Amino acid sequence: MIRGKHTEDAIRIRKLEETIKLKDKENEEVKISLAKIMKHISYLNTCGTSNEPATRRKITELAERTYYEIMKDIAITNDSNAKIIELPTRQSK
Repeated sequence: MIRGKHTEDAIRIRKLEETIKLKDKENEEVKISLAKIMKHISYLNTCGTSNEPATRRKITELAERTYYEIMKDIAITNDSNAKIIELPTRQSK
């Protein structure tokens, strides 16, 4: 069977689209995993007593902000019409 140039291009495009979908899924899984780690760091940091309170507060804020940014990115990636709602957070003392 002789294939035309357009058919070969269409097959190559389809394969590339499949590869992109797999990579997008892999990226999302990594982001979700990282978000879980950030949440865990935040939790452990609030339980710990080894650092000064100001240092623990900064670590918690950084972990929470990173978590929020990752989740926002996932929501926007999965739904182009997604609206991010800012939730109130604890105020630093």
